[in-house]
Amino acid sequence: MKKAANKIRAFVLALSTTVAVSVLCSCASTGSTVSTAKKLSSVYVTNTNKIKVLMPEYMGGEIDSLYIFSADFGSQSLSALSYFFSDQTEMSLTLLSDFGPDIGHLNYDGTTVDFVLPVKAPIKGEYIVADLQNIFYPADCLSENYSAAGLVFESTSMEDGSEVRTISSKNKPVEKITIKYSDDKIPNEVVLENTLRGYSYTLEMAEE
Repeated sequence: MKKAANKIRAFVLALSTTVAVSVLCSCASTGSTVSTAKKLSSVYVTNTNKIKVLMPEYMGGEIDSLYIFSADFGSQSLSALSYFFSDQTEMSLTLLSDFGPDIGHLNYDGTTVDFVLPVKAPIKGEYIVADLQNIFYPADCLSENYSAAGLVFESTSMEDGSEVRTISSKNKPVEKITIKYSDDKIPNEVVLENTLRGYSYTLEMAEE
């Protein structure tokens, strides 16, 4: 996680503008099943259907941005400025206070997950990784992974340019993600609702 940590320090000290670059890859041409982090805990998408999170290589590009991150875990909620970084080797989400220090973080490198939140949340780090992958990773890679678990992952492009991603089990909705994109096709407003588990997140790109 050294690369991400160095980026955070430089990012906060310089108070630089938001930079985000995303070049999504495709899984359709690989001819084999997607690779997952088999040594990490499984993510139970339903009470009976479980997945392993995808390896970072499927990110296919890089995102390096500041977001306002808000989460509601039922009885617990939080909202904070966050620094999000993801490329083909790692993913990190760092929650920042008004003065810059790390007040919570998630780091994932395909082998380990390091997860700390400033509030008590009944959720493991692997679940947060899975949700972030559901937002930022290519839909075809995600669809392949969920299909292997007996679930349906679908992506629908809307007339206003936004995208709706859904996960369902036996035609019953599990999770819905609405993504609005910037002119550069970078997610700048995201609403994730997990109706089965009763939690939600929002990500809104911070103003420069």
